[in-house]
Amino acid sequence: ETDQALQSYRESVLLDPANLPVYFSLIALCRTQKDWPGALRWAQNALALDRNQPMLYQELSLIYSKLGRRDEAEAARDVRPDGAAALRTGGSGSIHQPTRRDLGRKPTANERE
Repeated sequence: ETDQALQSYRESVLLDPANLPVYFSLIALCRTQKDWPGALRWAQNALALDRNQPMLYQELSLIYSKLGRRDEAEAARDVRPDGAAALRTGGSGSIHQPTRRDLGRKPTANERE
């Protein structure tokens, strides 16, 4: 049943790669199977479609946490969906502004800092 759902969702992505709700379904399915690397791949693909979706950053935070990637989990939690990141101070008192690199995604040519 789960394998059939996964196959159906994958086919949906092939038919309509911009269908963001399907990506959320794939992420949820991977989460139920505790397939954290799979959930991460789908979340990163979804993020490439829509950087302004707050639920994606919540998903990424959880996924990174489950993968033991604490810094990236915190960075995902601190990103604001309008593209402005929350500023926070670390233990050193320095200000850290999360970037796409913190989230494990390479910036596109237009996004390079």
